[in-house]
Amino acid sequence: MLGASLLIVLPVEVWFVSRRFHRPGTARDLLVGGEPRDIRRVVKMLRRQQPIADEDGGIAQAYVNSAARQLRMFPWLIGGMFVLCAIVVFLAAHANRPFPWLLLVMFMVLLVVLGAAVSMTRRSISTAREQGIVVQRKRRP
Repeated sequence: MLGASLLIVLPVEVWFVSRRFHRPGTARDLLVGGEPRDIRRVVKMLRRQQPIADEDGGIAQAYVNSAARQLRMFPWLIGGMFVLCAIVVFLAAHANRPFPWLLLVMFMVLLVVLGAAVSMTRRSISTAREQGIVVQRKRRP
């Protein structure tokens, strides 16, 4: 059953991810916007609430656009995690197996990590907003 579902889900996921990175979007703009070292440096400066130099404005703008998009996707990710946890609990109860406590603990740890990621992302966006870098949403053609 698991193998059959993987044969269906994996090709769809690969198609979706490749489709997302081949058309213009915020993640692609960030990747094209500068060298990986420069991107890491600018993101770290935003997270630490440090001022951004003028020459790094393009990278910071691309990161802010990408981070705002990520913040819009977090509720969907958390909702999907809850559905996955419910399915696992249902399957364990249906198969008369013990409850997977380790999975529940891992789920709680993942929620804490996602909360920290949301917090850091929001801090970076607010730091950029204080410096005059605001989110620019692109219109789809």
